[in-house]
Parts: sequence; C-alpha cells; structure tokens
Amino acid sequence: MEKDRILQTAIRVNVTREQVGERCDSAFAQVHKCIRTAAAESSEIKKKQRLVVILQSFFRGKGKYVDGCKREQLQTIVRLAFGINNGQSSYLRQEIRAYTFQELYWYYCYIERMAKGDAYLIDYLQELETEKRALLAAQKEKKEQEKRRELEEKQEEIEKMQGIERWTYDINERKLDIPYYQELDDETKCNAEKRIAVARLLKEFWIKEKKWAGDKVFKKQAVRIAKVQEILKEGI
Repeated sequence: MEKDRILQTAIRVNVTREQVGERCDSAFAQVHKCIRTAAAESSEIKKKQRLVVILQSFFRGKGKYVDGCKREQLQTIVRLAFGINNGQSSYLRQEIRAYTFQELYWYYCYIERMAKGDAYLIDYLQELETEKRALLAAQKEKKEQEKRRELEEKQEEIEKMQGIERWTYDINERKLDIPYYQELDDETKCNAEKRIAVARLLKEFWIKEKKWAGDKVFKKQAVRIAKVQEILKEGI
C-alpha cells in the first residue's frame, strides 16, 4: 500500500480536534502505546489481533479514566480511527483491514496529525525551535567552557615559565617590549645576564615589527635602539 493511498484514507475519515477534544495529546499517546505493544507479536495477523484486543479494553470498565486518560476520549479516537465501537468488535474498519501493521501505524499517525491540526503543528514547530535554541546554548556553553579551560591551562603554563622562556613570551606574545626596555637599567629587576638577553630579544622583536630601521623608527624609538645597541656592544 502506497503512503499517498494511506494518507487519502486518513483524509476521508476527516477527524477534527473538536471530535477528539482539545486536550487529546495524552489519549493519542496512550493509543501509540497500544500500537507499540501489539507490534511485539510475531506475525501480521497476531499483531492486528493483539491491537484490536487492547483497543477493545477501552470500552470495558466503568471508570472515567484509563491510565490517566479520559475513557470517553480514548473511545472516540478508537471509534473514529479504527472503526471499533465497543468491547465486542473484533475487526478493524473494512477500508484499513488490508493494511500491513506498519501501514496501519502510518495511517494512524496521519489521523493524529489531522486531529490535532494547525495548533499541533505550531506547537510542534515551537518545540523544535526551543530544542534547537537549547542545543545551541549548550554547544555555546561547552565551547566557552573549553575556551576557559584552554586559557586556564595556558595561563598555568605561562606561570611555570622562567628565565628567557618567560621573557621571550612576554615580549613576542604579550608585546611587553617597552616595560622590559624600561627595566634594563634597573639592577633590582635586571642583572647583567638578563640585561643582555632581554636586549637581544628586544632587537629581534623590533626587527620583526619593523621598528629597528625604517619609517616606524621615531625619535623615542631611536633612543631605545641606541640603548640596546650599547648593551649588545654593537655601537650606535
């Protein structure tokens, strides 16, 4: 049986929300549960027989509710969708009897969609949008957490750096060339060995940044270059 033929059968039934009640979600869910239970049987015949038996049970008993669902609402859905009118009806409606169990499930899904109508579709789309937003928010939070973790790990690595490794990082990555230059004549912060090493790093950095020669070398920078050259004994 082609899906479009199944859809046409469902359309002919023309179930509306008014027929099954405004709050029909739980009742439809209960019938879905019945279909899943019957699907566990071994053959097509047994599946359908089992489904009919379960659906008949909605017509038995005097309680107003069945597993939290209105019995009357369940009976209406079963009557409209499957043609079962009471607890003794042992057949599905004639026009759907020939359906395979899988096709019967498709048919029922069409019935449910039409019964819930546009309001259901709008709610469904809104639910999808909410789920999408929640997923994007979770992904964003995960990325931010990973970024924070990477920054923390990097900071820990930086804190562990000592000597020339730390000076190289500060000057080349953090662009702290001027603060390091200002320490060159401060003996409390810069001993002779560090003074030469930092001066060499400053020269390499300024060459890379095109601040060792050319248009970017202004008066103040020229003074700094001269100072570094003096330390490195390169002459002015």
